[in-house]
Amino acid sequence: MNEYLFENINYENDDEWVLKDFFNSLHLQGKLLYGVDNIIKRCGFVINETYCHYPDLQDIDPEFHFEGIMFGVWEGEKIVPEAIGFKYTKLACEKYLKLHPEDSNKVNEFLEKILS
Repeated sequence: MNEYLFENINYENDDEWVLKDFFNSLHLQGKLLYGVDNIIKRCGFVINETYCHYPDLQDIDPEFHFEGIMFGVWEGEKIVPEAIGFKYTKLACEKYLKLHPEDSNKVNEFLEKILS
């Protein structure tokens, strides 16, 4: 499995390259479905150097006092509103389905939850 979900990323001029690389990284590690499930549940996670965090205003570390969703991959990190995070989650699912139609039942469940 070496297909990229998001191709031709412009690292210089694309403000949302981190999200695209984030989903590419999950896919290349075989963890996209795990990651999408956690994003939908609003549960942060870390896989190697790919991570997703939700705000925690009770945390003593002010780094976790933000609004939206924090996505990180390698040297990049981006906090986006939930609507943008779910938009890219939906796009990643749709692209994944084209490459892995055998997972259509599970991915369609995720898409229903994202759209509701």
